[in-house]
Amino acid sequence: MIQFREEIVHRLAQIPGLSEKLVRPLLEKPADPSYGEYALPCFRLAREWRRRPNEIAEDLARQLGSFGSIASVESVGPYLNFKIDPLALTRSVLGEIGEKGPDYGSDKLGEGKTIVIDYSSPNIAKPFHMGHLRSTILGSSLKQIFSTLGYRVASINFLGDWGTQFGLLALAYQKWGDNQELEARPIRYLYELYVKINQAAQEEPAIQEAARENFRQMEEGAREPLDLWNRFRTLSIQEYERVYSRLGVHFDVYSGESFYREKVQGVLEELKAKGLLQLSQGASIVDLLPWGLNVALLAKSDGTTLYLTRDLAATHERYAEYRFHRLIYVVGSDQRLHFTQLFKTLELMGRPWADRCVHVDFGRILGMSTRKGQAVFLDDVLDEGKRRALEKMQANPEKFAEVADPDLTADICGMSAIVFSDLSRRRVKDYEFDWEQVLAFEGDTGLYLQNAHARVAGIMRKSGVALPSSIDYGLLLGEGETLDLVRHLSAFPEVVHRAAEEYEPAFICTYLIGLARLLHQAYKALWVQGRPPPLAEARLKLLWSVKQVLANGMRLLGMTPLERM
Repeated sequence: MIQFREEIVHRLAQIPGLSEKLVRPLLEKPADPSYGEYALPCFRLAREWRRRPNEIAEDLARQLGSFGSIASVESVGPYLNFKIDPLALTRSVLGEIGEKGPDYGSDKLGEGKTIVIDYSSPNIAKPFHMGHLRSTILGSSLKQIFSTLGYRVASINFLGDWGTQFGLLALAYQKWGDNQELEARPIRYLYELYVKINQAAQEEPAIQEAARENFRQMEEGAREPLDLWNRFRTLSIQEYERVYSRLGVHFDVYSGESFYREKVQGVLEELKAKGLLQLSQGASIVDLLPWGLNVALLAKSDGTTLYLTRDLAATHERYAEYRFHRLIYVVGSDQRLHFTQLFKTLELMGRPWADRCVHVDFGRILGMSTRKGQAVFLDDVLDEGKRRALEKMQANPEKFAEVADPDLTADICGMSAIVFSDLSRRRVKDYEFDWEQVLAFEGDTGLYLQNAHARVAGIMRKSGVALPSSIDYGLLLGEGETLDLVRHLSAFPEVVHRAAEEYEPAFICTYLIGLARLLHQAYKALWVQGRPPPLAEARLKLLWSVKQVLANGMRLLGMTPLERM
Protein backbone atom coordinates (compact mmCIF):
# COMPACT_ATOMS: atom_id res chain seq x y z
CA MET A 1 0.00 0.00 0.00
CA ILE A 2 2.93 2.35 0.50
CA GLN A 3 3.40 2.72 -3.26
CA PHE A 4 -0.23 3.87 -3.68
CA ARG A 5 0.08 6.36 -0.86
CA GLU A 6 3.26 7.76 -2.36
CA GLU A 7 1.66 7.91 -5.79
CA ILE A 8 -1.13 10.07 -4.33
CA VAL A 9 1.33 12.26 -2.41
CA HIS A 10 3.48 12.80 -5.52
CA ARG A 11 0.47 13.75 -7.68
CA LEU A 12 -0.93 16.17 -5.07
CA ALA A 13 2.47 17.85 -4.75
CA GLN A 14 2.25 18.87 -8.41
CA ILE A 15 -0.63 21.22 -7.59
CA PRO A 16 0.45 24.79 -6.75
CA GLY A 17 0.31 25.48 -3.02
CA LEU A 18 0.76 21.81 -2.07
CA SER A 19 3.91 19.87 -1.24
CA GLU A 20 4.81 16.31 -0.28
CA LYS A 21 5.82 17.53 3.19
CA LEU A 22 2.39 19.14 3.65
CA VAL A 23 0.09 16.41 2.34
CA ARG A 24 1.89 13.21 3.40
CA PRO A 25 0.95 13.43 7.12
CA LEU A 26 -2.59 14.54 6.25
CA LEU A 27 -3.54 11.42 4.26
CA GLU A 28 -5.69 9.03 6.28
CA LYS A 29 -7.94 5.99 5.95
CA PRO A 30 -11.64 6.85 5.51
CA ALA A 31 -13.88 5.62 8.31
CA ASP A 32 -16.14 4.05 5.70
CA PRO A 33 -14.15 1.81 3.28
CA SER A 34 -16.72 2.44 0.53
CA TYR A 35 -15.30 5.96 0.19
CA GLY A 36 -11.96 4.56 -0.93
CA GLU A 37 -8.54 3.62 0.38
CA TYR A 38 -7.28 7.11 1.28
CA ALA A 39 -8.75 10.49 2.13
CA LEU A 40 -7.30 14.00 2.36
CA PRO A 41 -9.09 16.19 4.96
CA CYS A 42 -9.03 19.78 3.71
CA PHE A 43 -9.43 21.59 7.05
CA ARG A 44 -5.79 22.62 7.35
CA LEU A 45 -5.73 23.77 3.73
CA ALA A 46 -8.87 25.81 4.46
CA ARG A 47 -7.10 27.68 7.27
CA GLU A 48 -4.03 28.39 5.16
CA TRP A 49 -5.88 29.23 1.92
CA ARG A 50 -8.78 31.04 3.63
CA ARG A 51 -11.37 29.03 1.71
CA ARG A 52 -14.13 26.62 2.71
CA PRO A 53 -12.82 23.00 2.96
CA ASN A 54 -15.73 21.72 0.85
CA GLU A 55 -14.79 24.07 -1.97
CA ILE A 56 -11.14 23.04 -1.79
CA ALA A 57 -12.08 19.32 -1.96
CA GLU A 58 -14.32 19.92 -4.99
CA ASP A 59 -11.66 21.99 -6.75
CA LEU A 60 -8.91 19.41 -6.16
CA ALA A 61 -11.17 16.58 -7.36
CA ARG A 62 -11.75 18.43 -10.67
CA GLN A 63 -8.02 19.05 -11.12
CA LEU A 64 -6.90 15.52 -10.36
CA GLY A 65 -9.38 13.15 -12.00
CA SER A 66 -8.05 9.61 -12.26
CA PHE A 67 -4.32 8.93 -12.55
CA GLY A 68 -2.00 5.94 -12.51
CA SER A 69 -3.33 3.28 -10.15
CA ILE A 70 -5.96 5.67 -8.76
CA ALA A 71 -9.29 4.82 -10.38
CA SER A 72 -11.18 7.85 -9.08
CA VAL A 73 -10.85 10.97 -6.96
CA GLU A 74 -14.08 12.28 -5.41
CA SER A 75 -14.98 15.03 -2.97
CA VAL A 76 -17.31 14.16 -0.11
CA GLY A 77 -17.91 17.26 1.97
CA PRO A 78 -14.53 18.51 3.27
CA TYR A 79 -12.76 15.27 2.26
CA LEU A 80 -10.96 14.32 -0.94
CA ASN A 81 -11.29 10.55 -1.38
CA PHE A 82 -9.05 8.30 -3.48
CA LYS A 83 -10.11 4.90 -4.79
CA ILE A 84 -7.40 2.55 -6.00
CA ASP A 85 -8.01 0.46 -9.10
CA PRO A 86 -9.43 -2.86 -7.71
CA LEU A 87 -7.18 -5.08 -9.83
CA ALA A 88 -4.05 -3.12 -8.91
CA LEU A 89 -5.05 -3.17 -5.24
CA THR A 90 -5.77 -6.91 -5.18
CA ARG A 91 -2.55 -7.77 -6.99
CA SER A 92 -0.48 -5.56 -4.68
CA VAL A 93 -2.01 -6.66 -1.36
CA LEU A 94 -2.18 -10.40 -1.98
CA GLY A 95 1.23 -10.31 -3.65
CA GLU A 96 2.78 -8.62 -0.61
CA ILE A 97 1.15 -11.04 1.84
CA GLY A 98 2.31 -13.96 -0.28
CA GLU A 99 5.84 -12.60 -0.37
CA LYS A 100 6.15 -11.67 3.30
CA GLY A 101 3.92 -14.32 4.92
CA PRO A 102 4.49 -14.16 8.72
CA ASP A 103 6.35 -10.86 8.24
CA TYR A 104 3.39 -9.06 6.66
CA GLY A 105 2.78 -6.02 8.84
CA SER A 106 6.43 -5.75 9.83
CA ASP A 107 8.61 -2.72 9.23
CA LYS A 108 12.19 -1.49 9.66
CA LEU A 109 11.04 1.69 11.37
CA GLY A 110 12.91 0.90 14.59
CA GLU A 111 16.09 -0.48 13.08
CA GLY A 112 19.08 0.47 15.24
CA LYS A 113 16.87 1.64 18.13
CA THR A 114 16.24 -0.03 21.48
CA ILE A 115 13.01 0.01 23.43
CA VAL A 116 12.99 -1.15 27.04
CA ILE A 117 9.64 -2.33 28.42
CA ASP A 118 9.08 -2.80 32.15
CA TYR A 119 5.95 -4.87 32.78
CA SER A 120 4.18 -7.44 34.95
CA SER A 121 6.24 -6.63 38.09
CA PRO A 122 4.35 -8.67 40.69
CA ASN A 123 5.20 -8.46 44.38
CA ILE A 124 7.07 -11.52 45.57
CA ALA A 125 5.44 -13.84 48.08
CA LYS A 126 2.00 -13.07 46.64
CA PRO A 127 0.09 -15.20 44.12
CA PHE A 128 -0.07 -14.18 40.50
CA HIS A 129 -3.67 -12.98 40.49
CA MET A 130 -5.86 -11.43 37.82
CA GLY A 131 -4.72 -7.97 38.88
CA HIS A 132 -1.36 -8.74 37.28
CA LEU A 133 -2.92 -9.91 34.02
CA ARG A 134 -3.29 -6.51 32.36
CA SER A 135 0.33 -5.43 32.81
CA THR A 136 1.67 -8.85 31.80
CA ILE A 137 -0.23 -9.39 28.56
CA LEU A 138 -0.26 -5.71 27.59
CA GLY A 139 3.51 -5.48 28.04
CA SER A 140 4.06 -8.76 26.22
CA SER A 141 1.88 -7.62 23.31
CA LEU A 142 3.72 -4.28 23.07
CA LYS A 143 6.99 -6.22 23.02
CA GLN A 144 5.75 -8.20 19.98
CA ILE A 145 4.40 -5.08 18.25
CA PHE A 146 7.60 -3.06 18.61
CA SER A 147 9.72 -6.06 17.65
CA THR A 148 7.77 -6.50 14.42
CA LEU A 149 8.46 -2.83 13.63
CA GLY A 150 12.19 -3.48 13.75
CA TYR A 151 13.08 -2.28 17.24
CA ARG A 152 15.38 -4.20 19.51
CA VAL A 153 13.17 -4.76 22.57
CA ALA A 154 14.45 -5.56 26.06
CA SER A 155 11.71 -6.85 28.37
CA ILE A 156 12.24 -6.42 32.10
CA ASN A 157 10.26 -7.90 34.97
CA PHE A 158 10.96 -5.43 37.79
CA LEU A 159 9.75 -7.39 40.80
CA GLY A 160 8.31 -5.70 43.84
CA ASP A 161 10.75 -7.44 46.15
CA TRP A 162 11.71 -4.75 48.65
CA GLY A 163 9.94 -2.49 51.10
CA THR A 164 8.18 -2.45 54.47
CA GLN A 165 5.67 -5.10 53.34
CA PHE A 166 8.49 -7.67 53.39
CA GLY A 167 9.32 -6.72 56.93
CA LEU A 168 5.62 -7.41 57.62
CA LEU A 169 5.70 -10.79 55.85
CA ALA A 170 8.91 -11.80 57.63
CA LEU A 171 7.23 -10.91 60.92
CA ALA A 172 4.21 -13.06 60.00
CA TYR A 173 6.44 -16.03 59.27
CA GLN A 174 8.39 -15.50 62.48
CA LYS A 175 5.08 -15.54 64.43
CA TRP A 176 3.14 -18.31 62.67
CA GLY A 177 5.39 -19.87 60.05
CA ASP A 178 5.14 -23.61 59.30
CA ASN A 179 8.04 -24.99 57.25
CA GLN A 180 6.07 -27.99 55.98
CA GLU A 181 3.26 -25.75 54.72
CA LEU A 182 5.79 -23.47 53.04
CA GLU A 183 7.41 -26.39 51.22
CA ALA A 184 4.09 -27.97 50.22
CA ARG A 185 2.35 -24.87 48.80
CA PRO A 186 4.72 -21.92 49.11
CA ILE A 187 2.91 -19.08 47.33
CA ARG A 188 -0.61 -19.76 48.57
CA TYR A 189 0.69 -20.21 52.09
CA LEU A 190 2.67 -16.96 52.04
CA TYR A 191 -0.42 -15.20 50.71
CA GLU A 192 -2.48 -16.53 53.62
CA LEU A 193 0.16 -15.28 56.06
CA TYR A 194 0.15 -11.86 54.38
CA VAL A 195 -3.63 -11.58 54.72
CA LYS A 196 -3.48 -12.75 58.34
CA ILE A 197 -0.78 -10.28 59.41
CA ASN A 198 -2.63 -7.39 57.74
CA GLN A 199 -5.79 -8.29 59.64
CA ALA A 200 -3.84 -8.50 62.88
CA ALA A 201 -2.17 -5.15 62.22
CA GLN A 202 -5.58 -3.46 62.10
CA GLU A 203 -6.16 -4.51 65.71
CA GLU A 204 -2.55 -4.12 66.93
CA PRO A 205 -0.83 -0.98 65.60
CA ALA A 206 2.43 -2.18 67.18
CA ILE A 207 2.66 -4.81 64.45
CA GLN A 208 3.23 -2.14 61.80
CA GLU A 209 6.00 -0.61 63.89
CA ALA A 210 7.61 -4.06 64.32
CA ALA A 211 7.39 -4.58 60.54
CA ARG A 212 9.12 -1.24 59.89
CA GLU A 213 11.87 -2.23 62.30
CA ASN A 214 12.21 -5.59 60.53
CA PHE A 215 12.64 -3.83 57.18
CA ARG A 216 15.10 -1.32 58.62
CA GLN A 217 17.20 -4.27 59.79
CA MET A 218 16.93 -5.82 56.31
CA GLU A 219 18.29 -2.63 54.76
CA GLU A 220 21.18 -2.77 57.24
CA GLY A 221 21.90 -6.40 56.28
CA ALA A 222 20.41 -8.34 59.21
CA ARG A 223 20.78 -12.01 58.41
CA GLU A 224 17.56 -13.61 59.72
CA PRO A 225 14.97 -11.43 57.92
CA LEU A 226 17.16 -11.37 54.76
CA ASP A 227 17.41 -15.16 54.72
CA LEU A 228 13.62 -15.39 54.94
CA TRP A 229 13.22 -12.76 52.23
CA ASN A 230 15.65 -14.64 49.95
CA ARG A 231 13.72 -17.86 50.40
CA PHE A 232 10.39 -16.17 49.69
CA ARG A 233 11.85 -14.50 46.58
CA THR A 234 13.25 -17.74 45.11
CA LEU A 235 9.98 -19.64 45.63
CA SER A 236 7.97 -16.77 44.12
CA ILE A 237 10.05 -16.52 40.94
CA GLN A 238 9.77 -20.27 40.39
CA GLU A 239 5.97 -20.00 40.60
CA TYR A 240 5.81 -16.94 38.34
CA GLU A 241 7.93 -18.62 35.68
CA ARG A 242 5.49 -21.51 35.56
CA VAL A 243 2.52 -19.18 35.00
CA TYR A 244 4.44 -17.04 32.47
CA SER A 245 5.32 -20.17 30.52
CA ARG A 246 1.65 -21.11 30.36
CA LEU A 247 0.79 -17.63 29.07
CA GLY A 248 3.61 -17.75 26.50
CA VAL A 249 5.25 -14.73 28.14
CA HIS A 250 9.04 -14.46 28.30
CA PHE A 251 11.35 -11.87 29.89
CA ASP A 252 14.89 -10.95 28.92
CA VAL A 253 15.71 -9.78 32.44
CA TYR A 254 14.38 -10.49 35.93
CA SER A 255 15.24 -7.53 38.11
CA GLY A 256 13.77 -5.99 41.23
CA GLU A 257 13.85 -3.13 43.67
CA SER A 258 16.28 -5.06 45.86
CA PHE A 259 18.94 -4.84 43.13
CA TYR A 260 19.20 -1.11 43.74
CA ARG A 261 19.08 -0.92 47.53
CA GLU A 262 22.81 -0.25 47.68
CA LYS A 263 22.79 2.20 44.76
CA VAL A 264 20.15 4.63 45.96
CA GLN A 265 22.66 6.48 48.11
CA GLY A 266 24.43 7.75 44.98
CA VAL A 267 21.10 9.10 43.69
CA LEU A 268 20.41 10.88 46.99
CA GLU A 269 23.90 12.38 47.03
CA GLU A 270 23.53 13.70 43.48
CA LEU A 271 20.15 15.24 44.30
CA LYS A 272 21.68 16.88 47.35
CA ALA A 273 24.67 18.20 45.39
CA LYS A 274 22.31 19.74 42.84
CA GLY A 275 20.26 21.45 45.54
CA LEU A 276 17.18 19.34 44.81
CA LEU A 277 17.06 17.30 48.04
CA GLN A 278 15.44 18.83 51.09
CA LEU A 279 14.69 17.66 54.62
CA SER A 280 11.09 17.74 55.85
CA GLN A 281 10.39 16.45 59.35
CA GLY A 282 13.47 14.26 59.07
CA ALA A 283 12.47 12.77 55.69
CA SER A 284 14.32 13.42 52.41
CA ILE A 285 12.14 14.96 49.71
CA VAL A 286 12.21 16.69 46.34
CA ASP A 287 9.76 19.59 46.23
CA LEU A 288 7.69 19.28 43.06
CA LEU A 289 4.90 21.60 44.24
CA PRO A 290 5.86 24.31 41.69
CA TRP A 291 4.85 21.84 38.96
CA GLY A 292 1.67 20.74 40.71
CA LEU A 293 3.16 17.33 41.52
CA ASN A 294 3.18 17.50 45.31
CA VAL A 295 6.27 16.46 47.29
CA ALA A 296 8.30 13.42 46.18
CA LEU A 297 9.35 11.36 49.21
CA LEU A 298 12.69 9.62 48.66
CA ALA A 299 13.72 8.46 52.15
CA LYS A 300 11.80 8.17 55.41
CA SER A 301 13.00 9.74 58.66
CA ASP A 302 14.50 6.38 59.71
CA GLY A 303 16.61 6.35 56.52
CA THR A 304 14.71 3.59 54.69
CA THR A 305 14.25 4.23 50.98
CA LEU A 306 11.13 4.08 48.85
CA TYR A 307 9.89 2.84 45.48
CA LEU A 308 10.65 6.20 43.82
CA THR A 309 14.26 6.22 45.02
CA ARG A 310 14.88 2.73 43.71
CA ASP A 311 13.16 3.58 40.41
CA LEU A 312 15.51 6.55 39.95
CA ALA A 313 18.52 4.30 40.45
CA ALA A 314 17.11 1.65 38.09
CA THR A 315 16.33 4.19 35.35
CA HIS A 316 19.88 5.53 35.35
CA GLU A 317 21.31 2.02 35.03
CA ARG A 318 18.93 1.15 32.21
CA TYR A 319 20.00 4.12 30.16
CA ALA A 320 23.65 3.34 30.81
CA GLU A 321 23.13 -0.25 29.60
CA TYR A 322 20.67 0.19 26.73
CA ARG A 323 20.89 3.83 25.56
CA PHE A 324 17.19 3.37 24.97
CA HIS A 325 15.14 5.17 22.34
CA ARG A 326 12.22 4.76 24.73
CA LEU A 327 11.71 3.33 28.22
CA ILE A 328 8.12 2.14 28.70
CA TYR A 329 6.57 1.39 32.09
CA VAL A 330 3.40 -0.71 31.78
CA VAL A 331 1.88 0.03 35.18
CA GLY A 332 -1.66 0.77 36.39
CA SER A 333 -3.22 4.22 36.33
CA ASP A 334 -3.13 4.43 40.13
CA GLN A 335 0.62 4.97 39.82
CA ARG A 336 0.28 7.95 37.48
CA LEU A 337 1.55 10.48 40.07
CA HIS A 338 4.53 8.26 40.87
CA PHE A 339 5.73 8.20 37.27
CA THR A 340 5.03 11.87 36.69
CA GLN A 341 7.22 12.59 39.74
CA LEU A 342 9.87 10.17 38.50
CA PHE A 343 10.09 11.77 35.05
CA LYS A 344 10.09 15.32 36.42
CA THR A 345 12.87 14.44 38.90
CA LEU A 346 14.94 12.97 36.07
CA GLU A 347 14.40 16.18 34.11
CA LEU A 348 15.49 18.32 37.10
CA MET A 349 18.59 16.14 37.46
CA GLY A 350 19.52 17.17 33.93
CA ARG A 351 18.91 13.86 32.18
CA PRO A 352 18.43 14.72 28.48
CA TRP A 353 16.66 11.40 27.95
CA ALA A 354 13.97 12.05 30.57
CA ASP A 355 11.41 12.73 27.84
CA ARG A 356 12.03 9.26 26.38
CA CYS A 357 10.40 7.68 29.44
CA VAL A 358 6.72 6.78 29.05
CA HIS A 359 4.09 5.55 31.49
CA VAL A 360 1.66 3.28 29.64
CA ASP A 361 -1.13 3.17 32.20
CA PHE A 362 -4.22 1.02 32.36
CA GLY A 363 -7.39 0.67 34.41
CA ARG A 364 -8.07 -1.81 37.13
CA ILE A 365 -9.87 -5.13 37.16
CA LEU A 366 -12.33 -4.30 39.92
CA GLY A 367 -13.40 -6.45 42.85
CA MET A 368 -9.98 -7.76 43.90
CA SER A 369 -7.77 -7.07 46.90
CA THR A 370 -4.76 -9.03 48.13
CA ARG A 371 -5.10 -7.61 51.64
CA LYS A 372 -8.71 -8.69 52.10
CA GLY A 373 -8.11 -12.15 50.68
CA GLN A 374 -10.46 -11.70 47.72
CA ALA A 375 -7.96 -12.15 44.89
CA VAL A 376 -9.00 -14.16 41.85
CA PHE A 377 -5.95 -16.24 41.03
CA LEU A 378 -4.89 -16.32 37.40
CA ASP A 379 -4.11 -20.03 37.59
CA ASP A 380 -7.69 -20.72 38.63
CA VAL A 381 -9.02 -18.59 35.76
CA LEU A 382 -6.79 -20.37 33.22
CA ASP A 383 -7.86 -23.77 34.57
CA GLU A 384 -11.54 -22.78 34.36
CA GLY A 385 -11.05 -21.47 30.83
CA LYS A 386 -9.40 -24.72 29.83
CA ARG A 387 -12.22 -26.78 31.38
CA ARG A 388 -14.94 -24.81 29.61
CA ALA A 389 -13.09 -24.93 26.31
CA LEU A 390 -12.72 -28.69 26.60
CA GLU A 391 -16.47 -29.07 27.25
CA LYS A 392 -17.23 -26.94 24.19
CA MET A 393 -14.87 -29.00 22.02
CA GLN A 394 -16.40 -32.28 23.23
CA ALA A 395 -19.86 -31.03 22.26
CA ASN A 396 -18.85 -31.62 18.61
CA PRO A 397 -17.54 -35.23 18.62
CA GLU A 398 -16.69 -35.24 14.91
CA LYS A 399 -14.37 -32.22 15.16
CA PHE A 400 -13.09 -33.31 18.57
CA ALA A 401 -11.85 -36.58 17.08
CA GLU A 402 -9.62 -34.58 14.69
CA VAL A 403 -7.81 -32.71 17.47
CA ALA A 404 -4.41 -34.33 18.11
CA ASP A 405 -3.89 -32.96 21.63
CA PRO A 406 -7.24 -31.97 23.19
CA ASP A 407 -5.67 -30.99 26.52
CA LEU A 408 -3.19 -28.55 24.96
CA THR A 409 -5.79 -27.21 22.50
CA ALA A 410 -8.26 -26.56 25.32
CA ASP A 411 -5.57 -24.74 27.29
CA ILE A 412 -4.76 -22.54 24.27
CA CYS A 413 -8.47 -21.84 23.69
CA GLY A 414 -9.05 -20.84 27.31
CA MET A 415 -5.98 -18.62 27.34
CA SER A 416 -6.99 -17.04 24.03
CA ALA A 417 -10.43 -16.14 25.40
CA ILE A 418 -8.97 -14.53 28.54
CA VAL A 419 -6.16 -12.63 26.79
CA PHE A 420 -8.39 -11.32 24.01
CA SER A 421 -11.13 -10.33 26.46
CA ASP A 422 -8.66 -8.13 28.31
CA LEU A 423 -6.66 -6.68 25.41
CA SER A 424 -9.78 -5.88 23.38
CA ARG A 425 -10.71 -3.24 25.96
CA ARG A 426 -9.13 0.19 25.74
CA ARG A 427 -6.42 -0.05 28.34
CA VAL A 428 -7.27 3.08 30.37
CA LYS A 429 -10.72 1.75 31.29
CA ASP A 430 -11.56 -0.13 34.47
CA TYR A 431 -13.70 -3.21 34.15
CA GLU A 432 -15.51 -5.51 36.51
CA PHE A 433 -14.19 -9.07 36.60
CA ASP A 434 -16.92 -11.48 35.62
CA TRP A 435 -16.48 -15.19 34.91
CA GLU A 436 -19.10 -15.29 32.16
CA GLN A 437 -17.69 -12.24 30.41
CA VAL A 438 -14.03 -13.25 30.67
CA LEU A 439 -14.70 -16.84 29.57
CA ALA A 440 -17.29 -16.15 26.87
CA PHE A 441 -16.65 -18.25 23.76
CA GLU A 442 -19.10 -16.57 21.39
CA GLY A 443 -19.35 -13.11 19.85
CA ASP A 444 -16.36 -10.81 19.47
CA THR A 445 -13.97 -13.04 21.38
CA GLY A 446 -10.64 -14.78 21.07
CA LEU A 447 -12.46 -18.02 20.31
CA TYR A 448 -14.26 -16.36 17.41
CA LEU A 449 -10.84 -15.53 15.95
CA GLN A 450 -9.50 -19.02 16.62
CA ASN A 451 -12.54 -20.52 14.91
CA ALA A 452 -12.08 -18.27 11.85
CA HIS A 453 -8.43 -19.29 11.55
CA ALA A 454 -9.15 -22.99 12.06
CA ARG A 455 -12.05 -22.89 9.61
CA VAL A 456 -9.85 -21.58 6.79
CA ALA A 457 -7.23 -24.17 7.70
CA GLY A 458 -9.95 -26.83 7.35
CA ILE A 459 -11.02 -25.50 3.94
CA MET A 460 -7.43 -25.63 2.75
CA ARG A 461 -7.01 -29.22 3.99
CA LYS A 462 -10.25 -30.49 2.46
CA SER A 463 -10.40 -28.51 -0.79
CA GLY A 464 -8.12 -30.77 -2.77
CA VAL A 465 -6.52 -27.63 -4.25
CA ALA A 466 -2.84 -26.79 -3.80
CA LEU A 467 -1.87 -23.24 -2.92
CA PRO A 468 -0.67 -21.71 -6.20
CA SER A 469 2.46 -19.63 -6.70
CA SER A 470 0.58 -17.30 -9.06
CA ILE A 471 -3.09 -16.63 -9.81
CA ASP A 472 -5.35 -14.68 -12.14
CA TYR A 473 -6.27 -11.79 -9.81
CA GLY A 474 -9.04 -10.66 -12.11
CA LEU A 475 -11.06 -13.76 -11.16
CA LEU A 476 -11.46 -12.35 -7.63
CA LEU A 477 -13.16 -9.14 -8.72
CA GLY A 478 -16.60 -10.58 -9.46
CA GLU A 479 -17.87 -10.48 -5.87
CA GLY A 480 -18.05 -7.38 -3.66
CA GLU A 481 -17.14 -9.41 -0.58
CA THR A 482 -13.70 -10.20 -1.98
CA LEU A 483 -12.81 -6.55 -2.52
CA ASP A 484 -13.96 -5.73 1.03
CA LEU A 485 -11.58 -8.42 2.30
CA VAL A 486 -8.70 -7.14 0.19
CA ARG A 487 -9.25 -3.58 1.41
CA HIS A 488 -9.29 -4.77 5.00
CA LEU A 489 -6.16 -6.84 4.52
CA SER A 490 -4.38 -3.80 3.09
CA ALA A 491 -4.94 -1.87 6.35
CA PHE A 492 -3.10 -4.31 8.65
CA PRO A 493 0.37 -2.67 8.53
CA GLU A 494 -1.11 0.73 9.37
CA VAL A 495 -3.07 -0.77 12.28
CA VAL A 496 0.17 -2.21 13.68
CA HIS A 497 1.79 1.22 13.44
CA ARG A 498 -1.16 2.85 15.18
CA ALA A 499 -1.12 0.25 17.97
CA ALA A 500 2.56 1.07 18.57
CA GLU A 501 2.07 4.83 18.42
CA GLU A 502 -0.73 4.77 20.99
CA TYR A 503 0.46 1.73 22.97
CA GLU A 504 -2.94 0.17 22.30
CA PRO A 505 -3.24 -3.50 21.20
CA ALA A 506 -7.03 -3.01 21.27
CA PHE A 507 -6.70 -1.55 17.76
CA ILE A 508 -5.37 -4.89 16.55
CA CYS A 509 -8.21 -6.71 18.35
CA THR A 510 -10.82 -4.55 16.64
CA TYR A 511 -9.11 -5.02 13.27
CA LEU A 512 -9.02 -8.83 13.62
CA ILE A 513 -12.68 -9.05 14.61
CA GLY A 514 -13.53 -6.96 11.55
CA LEU A 515 -11.48 -9.29 9.36
CA ALA A 516 -13.13 -12.40 10.83
CA ARG A 517 -16.60 -10.91 10.24
CA LEU A 518 -15.81 -10.11 6.61
CA LEU A 519 -14.48 -13.63 6.17
CA HIS A 520 -17.70 -15.05 7.61
CA GLN A 521 -19.76 -12.96 5.19
CA ALA A 522 -17.63 -14.04 2.21
CA TYR A 523 -17.60 -17.86 2.69
CA LYS A 524 -20.26 -18.53 0.03
CA ALA A 525 -18.64 -16.14 -2.44
CA LEU A 526 -15.29 -17.86 -1.89
CA TRP A 527 -16.37 -21.50 -2.25
CA VAL A 528 -13.32 -23.49 -3.38
CA GLN A 529 -14.17 -27.18 -3.60
CA GLY A 530 -15.49 -28.26 -6.98
CA ARG A 531 -14.85 -24.94 -8.72
CA PRO A 532 -12.80 -24.61 -11.96
CA PRO A 533 -9.06 -24.79 -11.08
CA PRO A 534 -8.10 -21.17 -11.93
CA LEU A 535 -11.02 -19.81 -9.88
CA ALA A 536 -10.48 -22.29 -7.01
CA GLU A 537 -6.78 -21.37 -6.85
CA ALA A 538 -7.51 -17.63 -6.83
CA ARG A 539 -10.04 -18.02 -4.03
CA LEU A 540 -7.73 -20.29 -2.05
CA LYS A 541 -4.98 -17.67 -2.29
CA LEU A 542 -7.31 -15.04 -0.86
CA LEU A 543 -8.45 -17.35 1.95
CA TRP A 544 -4.85 -18.24 2.74
CA SER A 545 -4.01 -14.51 2.87
CA VAL A 546 -6.82 -13.93 5.39
CA LYS A 547 -5.61 -16.86 7.48
CA GLN A 548 -2.05 -15.51 7.41
CA VAL A 549 -3.06 -12.03 8.56
CA LEU A 550 -5.29 -13.48 11.29
CA ALA A 551 -2.31 -15.48 12.51
CA ASN A 552 0.06 -12.50 12.34
CA GLY A 553 -2.33 -10.33 14.34
CA MET A 554 -3.11 -13.02 16.91
CA ARG A 555 0.58 -13.58 17.56
CA LEU A 556 1.02 -9.85 18.21
CA LEU A 557 -1.59 -10.25 20.95
CA GLY A 558 0.16 -13.26 22.44
CA MET A 559 -2.27 -15.85 21.07
CA THR A 560 -1.29 -19.14 19.42
CA PRO A 561 -3.32 -19.66 16.19
CA LEU A 562 -4.92 -23.11 16.00
CA GLU A 563 -5.23 -25.27 12.87
CA ARG A 564 -7.94 -27.43 14.48
CA MET A 565 -10.26 -26.87 17.42
